[in-house]
Amino acid sequence: MLAAVLYAAGNVLVAAVIGALVGSLGSVVLQPFAGEGRLLLPAVVYSIIGIFALAYALVEFGWISLPVPGLHAEVPGPVQRLAFYPRSFFLGLVVGGGFTVGCPFPTYHVILGWVAASASLLVGAFVLGAYGLGRALPVFVVGLVLFAGVRPQVITRWVRDHASVVHQVNGLGLTVLATFLLTYWGLLLTVRVLVR
Repeated sequence: MLAAVLYAAGNVLVAAVIGALVGSLGSVVLQPFAGEGRLLLPAVVYSIIGIFALAYALVEFGWISLPVPGLHAEVPGPVQRLAFYPRSFFLGLVVGGGFTVGCPFPTYHVILGWVAASASLLVGAFVLGAYGLGRALPVFVVGLVLFAGVRPQVITRWVRDHASVVHQVNGLGLTVLATFLLTYWGLLLTVRVLVR
């Protein structure tokens, strides 16, 4: 349980720091989002993400073959030497930083814009800190499931035994995501920006 708390603390800390920076910079952060072309960059970025999502949906369905990023990359030496609990905190910092800086969800951008518009270091730290805590919540849910007596080997065995179902569910989820990104961001908003 302590590992999950430290992981959550890492998430909250980095999100709060980023929130404080965005809040304190206020209008300077909002400047690039002003004007007619404010939707063009997100439309291009999310369209590219949509293309990747669609490509990997086709991989999941077994229709095409693409290189899949490895999940077992070499862990840097200093991280390998960390004890279990400091490693949990460090993992929270890394995940928190990645998702706080590069979160693709439109609702997050609304929150980020609101934090910038508040022009308050404290509001930014509190709001994005709460966001980081919410993002760490699934770790507690998984921890409770494991604490309730479900062995990780059982989950792993189920996933392995039902690999085709898992691939189909992943493929459907990626297809829905790709459809949304390419339709909303890639088509509708690009047309809206270009028509103006």
